[in-house]
Amino acid sequence: MAETLNMRESSVDEIIRFIKEDLIQMEIYDPVIVLGKMGMGKTASLKNLANELNIGYCELRLVNMTETDMLGIPTVSKEGTTTYASNDLLPIVERDGEVGILALDEITSCSSTMRAAAYQLLDGQRRLGNYKLPDKWICVGLGNGPDDGGVFNGAEAALFTRCYCFRVAPNLDSWKEWAIEDGINPAVIAYLSYDPTKLHVYNPDDEMDGICPTPRTWEKLSKLLNAKEKANGGNPLPISVAEFYAGISVGVKEAGSFSGFYQYTQNGKAVNIADVLSGKANGKEAAKAEPQVVYIAIENLIRVINDTIAHDAQIQTTLEPSDETIDKVCNVVRWITDLASVRLDYGITGIRDLISGSSKEFYAIICDDRFDDKCPEFLKFCSDNNVAVKAQ
Repeated sequence: MAETLNMRESSVDEIIRFIKEDLIQMEIYDPVIVLGKMGMGKTASLKNLANELNIGYCELRLVNMTETDMLGIPTVSKEGTTTYASNDLLPIVERDGEVGILALDEITSCSSTMRAAAYQLLDGQRRLGNYKLPDKWICVGLGNGPDDGGVFNGAEAALFTRCYCFRVAPNLDSWKEWAIEDGINPAVIAYLSYDPTKLHVYNPDDEMDGICPTPRTWEKLSKLLNAKEKANGGNPLPISVAEFYAGISVGVKEAGSFSGFYQYTQNGKAVNIADVLSGKANGKEAAKAEPQVVYIAIENLIRVINDTIAHDAQIQTTLEPSDETIDKVCNVVRWITDLASVRLDYGITGIRDLISGSSKEFYAIICDDRFDDKCPEFLKFCSDNNVAVKAQ
């Protein structure tokens, strides 16, 4: 129990959904505690949620603060009472909005006096000195657990009893849903689909572990790959460049393996995306290729089909998707289901990623009668393999 602290393990996506749908949208502003290993995207996901909801966001890194920073400078009146000058760090409605999220980062890494100050914002009074947290702001404490490898200076029982408590667990499906939507490089998504154990590799007992693969460092690698590929006319990069970028992002231990995987996008080893979109490619033949080829092809197809649907939506004068776009989606689905006839895991991965990583316009297509007539195998595959089809 030392590692979990009797806390429920959840993906970042599940935690964010709870804060969004079960707290903010239900107008429940009770505090939340989220603990987990570094690089899981805890803080970034909270900020993204605030942007999505167009609400206020304030972030305090407690380990770099003192109690005076939080309370404000104390002054003693003639009557002997102590008051505190207001500061600009904590949210106020007039400046930051009526509804918002206050993130108290590194709450388990700061000093005990700082935690005591933070607890006052987490309890029912929501007060700190002269300050009161706005009624419709939710306070979220973020930090590491005792076995997460980060600095852990304590977490008193008072912290947990005040809050809804979560422990972040790596979850590839949840991460991929975000990654596809956010434009993470297809080779990165494909590599982690191929080897899910590499999503978060961190040994807290190895003090010399240094750089390691985490959702945060994979995102850093993706930014470099996307930018360099764009500058390279959309073409894959030399293996030496991929290895260099991987080495400085996720570490040299992973760089060789990733760059070798990435190399499969070159020299004609990749599946011809244009042939898949036109219906010329044979999914059963592709399933016999190296797994690297298949996983990269799936993620590239998802990106291309989403770009095609988005472009189609921009130029259409009606809400109906074009026949050409429907045909392309049908051809991609057929190719993926053909893969499944040889390797079921390829098919399930491909269809799930296609569904989870697609836009509302994609759902308009699969709900179109023309799609049902042309591609009945889609719903049959989803039904036979318990793949959920749920609109966003």
